[in-house]
Amino acid sequence: MSSRLPNNVKTWVIVSITGAALITAGAASAAGFRPTRAPAPAGGGAVAAPARGGKAAVPAGGGAVAAPPGGGAVAAPAGGGKVRPVPAPAPAPGVAAAAPAAIGGGAGAVNALMVPTVPLTAVGGANENPTAPGAVTAAVGSLRVTANRGLAATITNMDPARFPIGCVASFTMNGTISGFPIVSAVAPATGTSVGAHSTPGAPGTNHVTLDIVCGAHQTHWIGTI
Repeated sequence: MSSRLPNNVKTWVIVSITGAALITAGAASAAGFRPTRAPAPAGGGAVAAPARGGKAAVPAGGGAVAAPPGGGAVAAPAGGGKVRPVPAPAPAPGVAAAAPAAIGGGAGAVNALMVPTVPLTAVGGANENPTAPGAVTAAVGSLRVTANRGLAATITNMDPARFPIGCVASFTMNGTISGFPIVSAVAPATGTSVGAHSTPGAPGTNHVTLDIVCGAHQTHWIGTI
């Protein structure tokens, strides 16, 4: 003999089950349930941020975090540390200093650069490159003719360790030989410097040679203006 539940009991069971399901769904929504984010790599590699500007977790090993393409912020480490920026690459070592420009002296001035009498050599050679380490502009002999100061020959940005203050440089200007001591360079130049003046001849006829010998170091230059 089979027994059946009364209709009013069946209705009560269905309503109870449906209500429990709705309560469970509402609780999950109120708690802000979201999918679990993948953990950052333990080895410290870079973590790409979400494409739509979300936040990226900082790796546990301290690696760099790539900036989000969509402009989102990068989350700071949970322990309160700072996000370390990726440093810019250092300049390549051994980059030569730029050659100076044959300019300056004001209105009416005529400028020219001297050239080595023989190709420049390394330290200890017959015609050393005299440029000071770290100088932005190379040490190159320069010539200038102005109405007020006449013919001038100078060289600056020299290495003070090889061409120190007090060492005498020899200038031959239009056949006249004279010696002048090396002095400290004037900013923005660096290292040491030396210069001389003379009465100029006609344009294009002023011949100058510059010879500097300081112990085992030497450099030689020649020019016409």
